[in-house]
Amino acid sequence: METTPPVSLKNVLLSEPNRSQLVAECAALVSSEVESKSGLSGMAIKGVFQLAKRLRPSFVTDVISLVLNDFVHTLEYFYVQSQKSATASFGQYLNANSSSVAAAFLETTDSHVEKANNRGIRNAYYKLRPTGKKHVESALPRVTDILEKYLP
Repeated sequence: METTPPVSLKNVLLSEPNRSQLVAECAALVSSEVESKSGLSGMAIKGVFQLAKRLRPSFVTDVISLVLNDFVHTLEYFYVQSQKSATASFGQYLNANSSSVAAAFLETTDSHVEKANNRGIRNAYYKLRPTGKKHVESALPRVTDILEKYLP
């Protein structure tokens, strides 16, 4: 009896046309998340976001495209773990482990920001970084909704 090899997130998410669609959906999600922020930290996030978009209108899409391969690599670990667990879906597994997932996403982002040439973007990121984990955790259910659309 033949067994089906497990699905690789890399093969599913990074192959076209899925990759382009995923980048577009994630860019829309980021814009929506930024718009939903309020208070002083929300004003700071919106200000940095608007500045980045003014400097380069494709900033969000470009950044997502740049980091997507590394994010998928990070997610692959969680995907394998979800397959081993009794959790009903990958999204449920991610949401149940939101703190670890958010920390892993931020580590990936941190490594990219450290290599960024634009000092203004780096400085803005580091000012907003202390609240990053809570923002990633709050957005995670919407991220998982997007990801699950691509999985068998």
